[in-house]
Amino acid sequence: MKIRTNFVSNSSSSSFAIPSKLLTDEQKEMLLSLDNWKKERAELHAHFGKPNTKITITSENNYPRSKEYHKIYQKMLCDNQVHDSWMIDERRHYEGLYWIGGVTSMDNGSMNILMEKIDIDPSIVEWSNDYDEITKVTNPEAIEFFIALHKINFNNLTEEDRQFNKDCDLPGFSKLSIYEKPEESETEEWYNL
Repeated sequence: MKIRTNFVSNSSSSSFAIPSKLLTDEQKEMLLSLDNWKKERAELHAHFGKPNTKITITSENNYPRSKEYHKIYQKMLCDNQVHDSWMIDERRHYEGLYWIGGVTSMDNGSMNILMEKIDIDPSIVEWSNDYDEITKVTNPEAIEFFIALHKINFNNLTEEDRQFNKDCDLPGFSKLSIYEKPEESETEEWYNL
């Protein structure tokens, strides 16, 4: 009997984020090549206009292609190990932070398997699902990246947005990121920062 010990999600949605600087160009190319939503995203932008945001989102992929990585993915397809359609893009915050992000409506772990097979270190990948369950990164550079991103986003929130996020118990209302969040005994003080 085989027992799965890595990331498994049967949630109705799943997403990941990886700091771009911790991936090789070939790994970025492989992930971005799996974006199944390019056409739909272009149609939405044509109809509604691009969102007014300080984050640039692109699925353009000018990274060098790894034939070996694509062979691995093709074998996974042939072996019926790919079960979901992903929207994957590279995001650039206006202050210069880059990351690869992906989201799907259903995930049974095939993206995690592919990442493992193309040598993406699991300690640099932040996973979450629609229940706000987050598998945090453990790599120090990745932690530093996500703390910096949180601080930039927090500092750009209006007071009204901060209060709304706090009232709705949404992430982002605290000065502290999830990587800086104190122990449960300090939670009340954390809310009031």
